[in-house]
Amino acid sequence: MIEIKDISGKTRFSTPINKGAKGKFTLMKEDYIVLPFSVPEPIYFKLGDYVDLSGVLDDSLGGLLSKVYEVTDLQKPSFNASTAGYDYELKLDAYYWKWKNKIFKYTPEHAGYEASWSLTAALDVQLGVFLRNLKALGYTYKGKEFVFEIDSTVENKAVAITYDNMNLLDALFSMAGEDKWNCDCWITDNVIHFGRNEFGDAVKIELGVEASAMTRSESKGTYATRIYAFGSTRNIPENYRPIEEQTVVNGVVQRRLMLPAGTPYIDVYPDMSQEEAIEDIVVFDEVYPRLENTMSSVSTRTETVTNEDGGQETVTYYRYRDTGLNFSKDYILPGQELTIIFQSGKMNGLEFGVIFDPDNNGSQLWEIVRSEDYGRPLPDDTIYPENDDKYILSGFDPKFVSVQMIPDAEQELKEKAQKIADQRKKDDGTYYTTLRSEWVNEDKLKRFFEFGQKINLVNKAFFENGRESRVLGWEFNLDIPWDSPVYTIGESMPYSRLNDVEEKLESITYKGHTYVGGGGSSIYVIKTNDSTAPSDSNVFSAKRSLATLLRKDKEDQTNYLIKLLGGIISPFLESIDFVTGMMGAGMSFSSEKGGESVGWIDKLYVRKKAIFQLLSIMETELAGASFMFNASGARATITKVEFIEKKGIRFKDGKGVKFSDGKRGYSSPGTYGSVYRCYFLADDGEKAIENRFKPGNLVRSQSFNIKEGAYDGVSNHYWWRLVENVGDNWIDVSVNHCDEGSDIPKVGDVMVQLGDIADPDYQAAIVLSAYGDGAPSLTFYQGINSYSLSERDILTARYDQVTKECRFQIGHEGKNGCFLYSPSKGLRVEGMIEVLGGNGMSNFDDALDFAEQVNDRMAQYIGYDGWESLVGEALAGRTIIKGGVINTDLINAAVIITSKLIAGAIKAKKLEIGDGKKIYSTIDTDGRATFVDVTAINGYFEDVLMRGSLRSPFSKVSDSFNTNYNDNIIIEGGGSWTKVYSIPTGKEQIGRKITVCCIGTGEASISSSNAKFYEYGRSYNELILNKEIVQLIGYGLGDIFYGWIVTCREDLDVNYAMGRPDKVLARGYVDLRDDSKKYYTFDGSTLSFTKVSSKEYRVTMPTQWGTVKDEYMVMVTPMMRVGLSSGTYYVSIESDTEFSLNYMAYGTGQGGAFFFEVKRMGFY
Repeated sequence: MIEIKDISGKTRFSTPINKGAKGKFTLMKEDYIVLPFSVPEPIYFKLGDYVDLSGVLDDSLGGLLSKVYEVTDLQKPSFNASTAGYDYELKLDAYYWKWKNKIFKYTPEHAGYEASWSLTAALDVQLGVFLRNLKALGYTYKGKEFVFEIDSTVENKAVAITYDNMNLLDALFSMAGEDKWNCDCWITDNVIHFGRNEFGDAVKIELGVEASAMTRSESKGTYATRIYAFGSTRNIPENYRPIEEQTVVNGVVQRRLMLPAGTPYIDVYPDMSQEEAIEDIVVFDEVYPRLENTMSSVSTRTETVTNEDGGQETVTYYRYRDTGLNFSKDYILPGQELTIIFQSGKMNGLEFGVIFDPDNNGSQLWEIVRSEDYGRPLPDDTIYPENDDKYILSGFDPKFVSVQMIPDAEQELKEKAQKIADQRKKDDGTYYTTLRSEWVNEDKLKRFFEFGQKINLVNKAFFENGRESRVLGWEFNLDIPWDSPVYTIGESMPYSRLNDVEEKLESITYKGHTYVGGGGSSIYVIKTNDSTAPSDSNVFSAKRSLATLLRKDKEDQTNYLIKLLGGIISPFLESIDFVTGMMGAGMSFSSEKGGESVGWIDKLYVRKKAIFQLLSIMETELAGASFMFNASGARATITKVEFIEKKGIRFKDGKGVKFSDGKRGYSSPGTYGSVYRCYFLADDGEKAIENRFKPGNLVRSQSFNIKEGAYDGVSNHYWWRLVENVGDNWIDVSVNHCDEGSDIPKVGDVMVQLGDIADPDYQAAIVLSAYGDGAPSLTFYQGINSYSLSERDILTARYDQVTKECRFQIGHEGKNGCFLYSPSKGLRVEGMIEVLGGNGMSNFDDALDFAEQVNDRMAQYIGYDGWESLVGEALAGRTIIKGGVINTDLINAAVIITSKLIAGAIKAKKLEIGDGKKIYSTIDTDGRATFVDVTAINGYFEDVLMRGSLRSPFSKVSDSFNTNYNDNIIIEGGGSWTKVYSIPTGKEQIGRKITVCCIGTGEASISSSNAKFYEYGRSYNELILNKEIVQLIGYGLGDIFYGWIVTCREDLDVNYAMGRPDKVLARGYVDLRDDSKKYYTFDGSTLSFTKVSSKEYRVTMPTQWGTVKDEYMVMVTPMMRVGLSSGTYYVSIESDTEFSLNYMAYGTGQGGAFFFEVKRMGFY
């Protein structure tokens, strides 16, 4: 059953996996399941309702659907006029699909709504903003925050993206678009992946062999053999190239970066003819002449301006210098604005206009123009530039900065164009491939493929030599997953917006021609279809382990020989083709509950001696302990046997006849050579006996006729042969066409017809047995066309002496489709039942009516008018059914006294629990419980509310302490030597908190076997205490215990005052000579340093620290640096948040260097 739960985890509805249920995934397009079901009344599903399929279909699908699926769109049923009920096809999307319902914001932590904003940055920066959105929404996966992984196939480049009122999922998938980072994007658990997912050895899928159907669909990618590539318009001067080489985009003349001179285009194949050239144009807006620069001397100015409301506000503008760039206003390109794109810092990826020399005094000063493109005016007091921020400048002629900038950019453009050319020459069609059900079912674990699995498609209609591609999507039936699964196989799966599929065609003209185009130490995991050799440097994936290794937690099988050289101990051993009974097949050895061992085999060879305490002889005929009913009723007892040999034909002169090919001519009594002619009586003395044997019949005889005693060379008599010819009182059975090991027919053998090599009318049999394993048993056989009954059993009714159950098997023994009955377990069904109609209970509604009748009868049996009456009482908590509540009115008891009670809830005027002599607990009418002398061992408690105290007394131990002691421990030091104690380890200690108090004199050592102690960022094998108290907590994960973390350590020595810890706010150093400095604060806050003179620095602390001038102190220590003269170092406390670091030199010193530490003076 699939449980559909609401957001609180309560089950809203349960449904089996019905016919029509399916799961579907296509890369960056869809990921969902559909659950069809019918109900008499509508169920109102809400957004956020979910199912967790973890472990549900893992055996069939190898974990492909092992995740959470949620309702992300409102679901409505359709009314069924024939049943007056409601039919659902409930669609639940993968958990991350709900991101489509939230807008992507640049500052999700704030209430502002950014309808449209742009960001030019590397992929990790863009994803950083995305993760902030998920965190602000509180989205996690099973308690884990989302993270991202970018593989090495993704180019580390900055891309400009405009997010125009875009939802989170569209924004995420758009980053993987061909004009962005051109890669795959997929989500597993809490990890967002970017890269190319392709793995394993290519699995051959051939039409007509593994695949039953294969169709082709054109991809949205572009196939081309000649690429015209262009870069950005940024930093391109007017005289860049002659006018005939300029481009026209949507009718507007533009100057764009071009391929190097002499390289007008990139061909994917050399020496192509004009007809072979399929042209395409690609624009790389991220490629242009550029240099990365560094900001320094960042400062601010303020200005009072009039806002849109007519009011006055004070605006802060940020300025900076760049010592690595000597700029002039003459460098600015005509008609263009200077802009910068940040490459690091708090403004990474953001683009702003800048003004060079804003004061018009010839200084190398830059001012950043405030922008409102990011939801609020930036920069502000939260997002602002800082010293050492990297940026790229645009809007200037690069020749004034470096003559190499343009050639370098052209070469970069050529390299990118070559990569695109390599991609465009590939066939990027998508192939929808339906696999053969039988082939998939033979090995489901290896033949259900994950996204990214390499596939070698073989279809002569499409490919001359096959095509290596990969899985991009799949669609399965959930009720029978191996029933014709469809895979989407191809190279590319371009992103398209989910809420509005858009295709924007951009026309571009080049040299008079118009085109349509767009923009352009880990451990290796060996997956399922991967031939990589195992080594000490790689590991099997979980699915590969399931496909390779035999399981210990459930039934499993292998097609390969297993050599158990150490022997085998098992209560049961059986061949896969075993059919029980004297007419059965295969072999079986088992141990019954009574201790007897039972074996079923066809032949037994004993080389030296066989000893039987009791030997029971059976013959299988048309009567006896086993009754067989064959298709013809043919049965006879042999009275005479003749051997008729295949002989060579000779002429009258005695010479052998030879044919033209040189082969000798023979006269053969049968199709397959020599025969045994077996005679039988034509009448029994009273009436004639009809010969019912037919040519093509298979005739079998089996007997074991010896008496009690010791014999040498004894064996049973058995043969099963083909009937070649028949007469009135004889049949010819083939010498060569027979079961392997068949004996020669002899007088007295009883022959019965069992099977036919061609005629299905003679291929059935029924065996009724009252003896042996499984007796009594009745087995129906069909399709006996060889000398084996393996998998010919179509229906079996028998008694299982091991499980003590009656089995009614439909189909071959061991397959699903079995009814089982035992007095203790009742009637059970193995397999799936489908109701197809007819009289009686033929559909779901009839089944509901029947269930309602049963419910009413059950309710009446326990004293209610009917089912509705019982449900009403249940909702009121007054029924013995609902929730395990005991209704004292029904059982007529005012007081219940019991020594053992198991119930979900109890309602009584008074409940006493005791042993007949003493009452241990009392529960009164108000539900208050009183417990006396209650001992709980290894119990589990959830959401416990305690009134009063919960305590664990201190317990003094001698040399070790374990779970039998309390969690508050007293130990003693060893005086002049160290006394050793031990502490327990193991997964049971994870999360346990222990307080250890060391008293007396001397040291005490605590050790933990195979575990560590963690304190102050280090790990130790032992913990040393000396008149101290420590608090420990057991540290581990899952079943692995790592050790004990010391969370607190305090002194206990009352003879000496130990003082209190310093309250350090900040510490660092300053060098007045070269202005170098470094510092740390206790909360990560920023200190502001202002150099007043060559001998003084003023430091400003954050106001949120709440420091007061007379309540904090600054400690200064001189730091020796080469070239510094001696002098005096001192501190001036200027205000509540400012102090000065001063250096007074002796002589002509140029400044000092010193360490400083800021502390609170008080201990509070």
